Formats: sequence, C-alpha cells, structure tokens
Amino acid sequence: MTREELKQAVCAEIDRRRDAIIGIAQTMLHHPELGYKEVRTAALVRDTLADLGLPVREGLAITGVDGLLQGGHPGPALCIMGELDSVMAADAPVCDP
Repeated sequence: MTREELKQAVCAEIDRRRDAIIGIAQTMLHHPELGYKEVRTAALVRDTLADLGLPVREGLAITGVDGLLQGGHPGPALCIMGELDSVMAADAPVCDP
C-alpha cells in the first residue's frame, strides 16, 4: 500500500465513523470534568477503545487511558493523543454551570 493509499484509507474510515466520533466529542463537551477527575470521560474512552477490540490500559497518570493497535507488518507508527480534562470558563458559549 502506498502512502497515498494509506491516507485515503484512513480518511475513508474516519468519514465512515463520523457520527460516532462527533457523538463522543459532544458527550465530552456536555459533561466536562476537571483534571484528574475525568472518571466519566475516561470510561467513555475506555469503552470506545474496547469496542474497537483494542487492549486497554487504565489509571495512567491517575485517569489516563490508552489502547494499542499493532499492525501485522513493520511500518509507520502513529500516536493519537488528546486531553480529556476541561478548564473552568464560566463565560464560555457552552459551559456546565
């Protein structure tokens, strides 16, 4: 598979899962949790990774979660990382009072 074919395959998979990805983001937006207290968010990430069949590790740096997808052949490595915690901003357009 060429690099361009790989990029196209990844983009197609993201597009295919668009609604689920947006749903996860909306859930996190409407249920914010402060740093080191992201219990609900960590469970959401854990369950999402497990539903994809990935082995999951929890409790990393207190509430962190990761999953590992290994390919069958040597090749490029990829890390996708995101912050799970919210910040206090009572005047934000979308906020949890």
